[in-house]
Amino acid sequence: MTPTRLILSIPTTRRRLRRLAALPLAAALAVVGTMPSLAAEADPADPADPVDLSLVTEADSAEADSAEADSAEAIDVETITLDATEAIATQDVGETPVTTDRAGQTHSLTVTTDDPNESWYAENDSSDWLAMSYNSGVGTAIFPVRSLINTSGATRVGTITVYFSGVAAWRFVFTQAPQLATYVYWFPTRSAEIRTENWDIGYYDWTATSDVPWVTVSPSSAYGPVYFQVSIARNDGHPRVGHVDLTLNGGLWRRFFINQDGPGWDPVVFGNVTVTGTGVVGQTLTATVAGEPDPWHAEYAYQWFRGTSTISGATDATYQLQAADAGKDIVVKVTASAEGADSAVKYSNHIQVLGINKAVIEGTAEVGETLSLDLAYLPASVTPSIQWFRNTSPIAGANGLTYTLAAADAAQDISVKISAAVAGFPAVVKYSNHLRVSGIIGVNVTGTPAVGNALGSSITYYRATSSGVLHYQWYRGTTAISGATRGLYTLVAADAGRDLVLKVWMTEGSYTSPVKYSNHVELLGITQAVLSGQPTVGSTLTLAVAYLPANASLTYVWYRGTSVISGASGTSYRLTQADKGQDIVVKVTASQGNLTPQVKYSNHIVVP
Repeated sequence: MTPTRLILSIPTTRRRLRRLAALPLAAALAVVGTMPSLAAEADPADPADPVDLSLVTEADSAEADSAEADSAEAIDVETITLDATEAIATQDVGETPVTTDRAGQTHSLTVTTDDPNESWYAENDSSDWLAMSYNSGVGTAIFPVRSLINTSGATRVGTITVYFSGVAAWRFVFTQAPQLATYVYWFPTRSAEIRTENWDIGYYDWTATSDVPWVTVSPSSAYGPVYFQVSIARNDGHPRVGHVDLTLNGGLWRRFFINQDGPGWDPVVFGNVTVTGTGVVGQTLTATVAGEPDPWHAEYAYQWFRGTSTISGATDATYQLQAADAGKDIVVKVTASAEGADSAVKYSNHIQVLGINKAVIEGTAEVGETLSLDLAYLPASVTPSIQWFRNTSPIAGANGLTYTLAAADAAQDISVKISAAVAGFPAVVKYSNHLRVSGIIGVNVTGTPAVGNALGSSITYYRATSSGVLHYQWYRGTTAISGATRGLYTLVAADAGRDLVLKVWMTEGSYTSPVKYSNHVELLGITQAVLSGQPTVGSTLTLAVAYLPANASLTYVWYRGTSVISGASGTSYRLTQADKGQDIVVKVTASQGNLTPQVKYSNHIVVP
């Protein structure tokens, strides 16, 4: 015959547990003298419904367990402010009571002093169940004390005394209640589905022992987290009560009462459930139950799950994967039911559906910083393809989970494209979030390029924080203009015929962005007019002119002394007898649109 099976796991956090069933007081007294009170009896009328069996603690520990429920694994902090010099002088040793949890707890203790150079140490006066990872230092005493689990079955007291300069200054008195508590499990006439929690209390030598032959425990002993299975044989007779005792390191720690109310039925026995199919959206999964059930007329009910959530309407032996299943874990629950038997449940193998669940860029968006991609996908067997992008262009060689921002990324948009595929099916693609890198996007100089006018600037930039500050420097050619460090600049005579440009950069804390230069502004003017050649009658003089902008119009007027030489209007002139003994010079005029023409005279050449 098949026994009812109960899985017991001991949790580290306690809860006030709902009482669902009643145990006859007379039966309880026959076993332990006094049993916990239980709430109203659960209705066993519908055997198909699972019964949620809850833990019930003894009345004398219920209040404590309730308080622990709201502060599981809390850390108590006892802070004492002490004038150590005064306390030592008066030999006044103060005390602080500390109540520590039965299952063990860590406390952070502090005793302050106004002398930062005074040495201290803490001494465990009497107990081996209080542990300190360190116990000495200089100045204010701050140290942790950890209490071990109490398996003694009795309340115990221990003390930690703090000494300054070798003199007792303060004492902490720890009190710990015994750890023994009892829990009650109740079984109706028919078998039930047991729901318990995982409970890991640490590593101990433990044993679990039953006092009745119809309750067996496996494993019955081990070293490590407490986890054991209780099997309850079929009850063909009267209500009965037994218990399982759990000991840790040789001390009784928990007692579990097993109560069974009359005869029970065996559950349906059926084979393992296997799901086949490809984990790709659009494909169909099929659930198959191995072998024949016992009894043979048992029927199967199916419920498909997406992770831990039921999929609405998915109650057949087959299921077609939907878009919502991408990147999820799919499993089917099969319930076998038959007249004259308890229902039984089995879960299938898991199918991981191809999908990318998460693709998030993290990090500081500044040149030189390294960004990382937080990526989550299924199934674990696939290897996703990764490509980082600068705006819409792929970044060569950037195909990993990290990317270090280069100067070219300043003020640009960074994103990642991820694709994953299963052989024989199209790849799925997901794009990450976008990060804009701090920096200058564009610099544009505006205004009329004429001496006396002001040039302005239009800056487009992005800053990751509100602390970003813009910096300016105007240049005349390749030379920085002294004092021209604002976004506005008034043109002076020295700028005529020169090329001006604005350099802009940004700082954010210790970060300095790459620089960005504006468009070039060419100011109307002539920077050079050089006359050369042999000053002899019959020789040709030549004029070399440097000016801006290149599209300016130039006119030339040659002078003999102060008189205009008729017909001489180019960049060269052949000396005649009339020039003998005269001073030759050229006047050059540059014009552009409505701007004021700019004039420059060449050097003088005297014809002997």
